[in-house]
Amino acid sequence: MLRVEGLQVGTVEELASGSGAAFRTGIRKGPVRRRVRLTTLGLEGDEQADRHHHGGPDKAVLCSALSHYAAWRTELGRPEMGPGGFGENLSLPMTEEDVAIGDRLRVGTAVCEVSQPRIPCWKQAARWDVPDLVLRMRRSGRTGWYLRVLEEGYVWRFAPLEVLARPYAGWTVAHLNELLRSGSGEAEVRGIAECPVLAVAFRRELLRTPAPMRPHGGPPEGAD
Repeated sequence: MLRVEGLQVGTVEELASGSGAAFRTGIRKGPVRRRVRLTTLGLEGDEQADRHHHGGPDKAVLCSALSHYAAWRTELGRPEMGPGGFGENLSLPMTEEDVAIGDRLRVGTAVCEVSQPRIPCWKQAARWDVPDLVLRMRRSGRTGWYLRVLEEGYVWRFAPLEVLARPYAGWTVAHLNELLRSGSGEAEVRGIAECPVLAVAFRRELLRTPAPMRPHGGPPEGAD
């Protein structure tokens, strides 16, 4: 049986990049060992500093594959990297290749839907002081993905996770990441952009020309 392997929330705080520039972020998420209410706007107690690019109904929950951390620890030589380190709320036993746009999931007692891939943000690079981390995430496809909440409920660590429906099995998060990274496949891009469950903001990103994946926002002056 699939289950939620990690549940993390965090509040907005001020951090410093490797160059010393300060920025506000909610990227550092810590483990929660109790049931947490999941609403259409996310997990109770969780915060985002940049509500333009993060949070909201289409980005209520950020997910990542638990298995990615072994690769990141080896690749970056950072043994302290673990669940919540990239700002994700749920660490799951699936990867971008296993998850498709429109997948309907029962997570604990809530029902969610995969809305879009996560677009890497410069704050991941600043948080870990790895200047090329966004590029590494793009190239590896280890980005994570967002869920919208269709039915509110409760989620907890080791809560059962069930795939209820998969209407667009061919449009995996991994495939969409590759389309964004390469900027190719115009006809397919336009077909995917018409998908009714695709997040509106991501649809705009997908239809930009050219369409390479790029980080959200930008760092403060002097930040990595």
